[in-house]
Amino acid sequence: MHPAGAAEQPSLPLIVALHLLPGALGVAAYLVLAPPVKEAGYPALAAFLLAAGLVILPVELGILWVARIHARAAGETLIPYREPLAWRSWAWLVPVLLIAAILLSVIVGTVDGIVGQRLSVWLPAWYAVGDGLQPLAGKPIDAVTVGHYSTSAWTVTLVAYMLLNGVAEPIVEELYFRGRLLPRLGRLGRWAPFVNVVLFSLYHFWLLAPLLSRLAAILPLAYAVRWRRNVYLGMVVHIALNAVAGVLVIAAIAPHL
Repeated sequence: MHPAGAAEQPSLPLIVALHLLPGALGVAAYLVLAPPVKEAGYPALAAFLLAAGLVILPVELGILWVARIHARAAGETLIPYREPLAWRSWAWLVPVLLIAAILLSVIVGTVDGIVGQRLSVWLPAWYAVGDGLQPLAGKPIDAVTVGHYSTSAWTVTLVAYMLLNGVAEPIVEELYFRGRLLPRLGRLGRWAPFVNVVLFSLYHFWLLAPLLSRLAAILPLAYAVRWRRNVYLGMVVHIALNAVAGVLVIAAIAPHL
């Protein structure tokens, strides 16, 4: 049993593996699902949503379940960051973190193009879940690619995208990355949120082009969650941020349907 308020500190290789494993398994599933899904008349984004729903989120929830059993046996708390937060703190922290995330993402996004160009040399055109997510990588929408799929296929895909990426993923990811894994990096002190967010950014193997802007956007959130010891703050801001991204994607695609 660990001292009161202290979280178990697994080895760093294990922590790195826990950060990256769900994303790696999700990409493996995506590589298998993308060709048949596109053959069925749906964009690659639909294949990724299947991979996320069938692999990434279940793996993260499964690891949390196993960790819950272990935590109970060891007399620990599965999610230490659950301290109450006053309403006045919610009132200013959420908008400040959301605005900071958007501004930093836009500013740092100018560098993402260089990263994307380097990666595009090695990756097939469909790998980055492209088909509609170009705005998130700072690229103009590919009208020809969008028009390749029917309006109904895009409607189903985008509704699923908003539900999964806009609600389910932020909740599970915050529980997993900030709620469970961030406290297990306590030995790193002030560097813990930075390492957590770097690994979280790399975990998005399916969309590596906006790597730096993602890191910049999420970093203040991670520090705020650690500072206020409240994982729900991360959930609310993450949901809002993904909702903004979803609106941008829909707004870019809709005129071409």
